[in-house]
Amino acid sequence: ELKKDTLAEAKPDEKRYDQLMKAAKAFSSVWQDGKTELAKPVLADDVVSKDLLFGNEIKGYENWSKMVHGIFENWESNNEISDYAVSYCGSKAFIHWSNRGKESKTGKENNLKGMSLLIFGDKDKASRVLSFRQPLASERPHVMKEE
Repeated sequence: ELKKDTLAEAKPDEKRYDQLMKAAKAFSSVWQDGKTELAKPVLADDVVSKDLLFGNEIKGYENWSKMVHGIFENWESNNEISDYAVSYCGSKAFIHWSNRGKESKTGKENNLKGMSLLIFGDKDKASRVLSFRQPLASERPHVMKEE
């Protein structure tokens, strides 16, 4: 028999929940047009961001910001749709996203889908970002090639 205070019935701290939900939405909004300053309030200066598709790791907000700006040199976003969730423990925010756009250099249309995980420590800013996405149309031949 389950006790009344089981995790399934427990509720997270509302203030922390709201804080992480806002952080996830701010982070997600960057991918509309590359305005990294929208994520500055929610990412730690020493944030570590890892692309789980290619294994790239970026250290520091400034380097992350440069990486995003580099992406938008070849990406035109037409729309971005996201769903958000916050972990019960109040240390993680999940973003399931879809971004429709076009590669500027090739003109290829893409409907990307992926997931990002923001990990928060004791501070109010995310210290780690883990992201997984499908490859762009131009990346698929390199990623999916036969050995």
